[in-house]
Amino acid sequence: MNDKNQVKCPHCAEMIDVTNVMTHQIEENFKAKYRKELLSINKKRADIENEVSTKVNEKLEKAKNQLISDEANKHQDRLSFLEKELQEMSSIKKKAIKLESELLKLQDEAENSKASSELLVQRAISETKKSLKSDLEAKHELDIKEYQKQLEDTKKDMINMKRKLEQGSVQLQGEVQELSIEQWLDDTYKKDVITEIKKGVNGADCLQKVFDDIFNECGSIYYESKSTKEFNRSWISKMKDDMANMGVDIGVIVTQTMPKNTERACLIDGVWVCSFLEYKILSRALREGLIRTANSIVAQANKGDKSIMLYDYLTGPEFKRNLENVLSVFVDMKSQIDKERRSMNTHWKKREKQLEKSVNSLSNICGSFQGIAGSEIQNIDVLELPTPDEQ
Repeated sequence: MNDKNQVKCPHCAEMIDVTNVMTHQIEENFKAKYRKELLSINKKRADIENEVSTKVNEKLEKAKNQLISDEANKHQDRLSFLEKELQEMSSIKKKAIKLESELLKLQDEAENSKASSELLVQRAISETKKSLKSDLEAKHELDIKEYQKQLEDTKKDMINMKRKLEQGSVQLQGEVQELSIEQWLDDTYKKDVITEIKKGVNGADCLQKVFDDIFNECGSIYYESKSTKEFNRSWISKMKDDMANMGVDIGVIVTQTMPKNTERACLIDGVWVCSFLEYKILSRALREGLIRTANSIVAQANKGDKSIMLYDYLTGPEFKRNLENVLSVFVDMKSQIDKERRSMNTHWKKREKQLEKSVNSLSNICGSFQGIAGSEIQNIDVLELPTPDEQ
C-alpha cells in the first residue's frame, strides 16, 4: 500500500486510503447520474408509449366510425323506403281516425233526425267504410302482387341457373373424358402418334396412328367420346363419314351410355362401341390387330389388299374370340356383383318376414288381452291402424 495515498483521521487516528475514498465517491456519483438518466429514459419511453397508444386508439375509433358510416349508408335506401311506408300508413291511419270521428258525429246527428235522415247516415257510413276498406285492400293486393312477381322472377332465375349449371357439368364431364382418353393413349403407346382434333373442326376427338416396333405405320384408329344420358344411333353414320373423309381404318365410340340391349363392347355397322371401362382393353386389341394385319401384308404382299385383310381379320372369328375372352372378365365381375346383390336381397326379405311375423304375433296377444279385459287395457299406438289424415 502506498503511504502517499494515506492520511491520518483526526478523530480516530486511523490511516485512511484516499484513493478508495475518491473511487467510492466517483462510483456513487456515477450511479446517481445513471439512475437519473434511467428515470428520464423510462419517462420518455412511457410518454412515447402513451402517445402511440393514443394515436392507435384514435385511428381505430376513426376506422370504426367510418365502418359504421358505410353500413349506415348501405341501409339508407332501405330506411328511406320503410320511412315512406310508415308515413303512408300513418296518413291512412289519420284518415281513418278522421273518418271515424266524422262517422261518430254523423251518428250523433242521426239520433235526433228522422228515419229518412237515419237511413242516409247509415248509407253514408256504409259507403265510407267500404271506401276505406277498398283502399286498404287495393294497397294490400298491390303489395301481394309485387311480392308474387318477385318470387316468380326469383324462381325463373334459379331454374335458368340450374339449367346452365347442369349444361356446364355435362360439357365439363365430356371434356374431362376426352382429355383422359387422349392422355392415356399418349402415355401408353410411345411409338404411336396421338393427334387431338381441335374443337369446331368436323370429326372425332383424337386420331391414333399406329406404328410397330420398327416404326412402320400399320394403320389408324379414330376415337370419339360421348357423355350423354342416351345413345344416339346417328353417331354411327357420322363416325363412318368422318372415317371415310380422313382415311381412317377403325372407328371407336367411347360412350357413357351403351345402346339399348347392349351391355359390353360391340361392333355396330363397322364402328366399335364401348364403355369408358372397356376402351383400354379394346384399344390394345384393335392396335394389335392393325399391327398383325400390317405384318401379314408385308409377308404376303401379293395375296390381297390391305383393307380387305384388315376387314377380314377384325370381323373374323379369331379377333372376335380374343376380344370376347378379354371382355368376359368384366362380364364375370358384373355377374358376381349381381349374384351378391340378389343374395343380400333374399337375406333382407327373410329378416323382414321374420319381423312381420313377430309383429303379428304381438298384435294377436294384445288383441286377446283387450278382448278379455276390455277398455281396461290401453291401446298400443304402433299397432293401431293410421287414420286417413295420418295416411
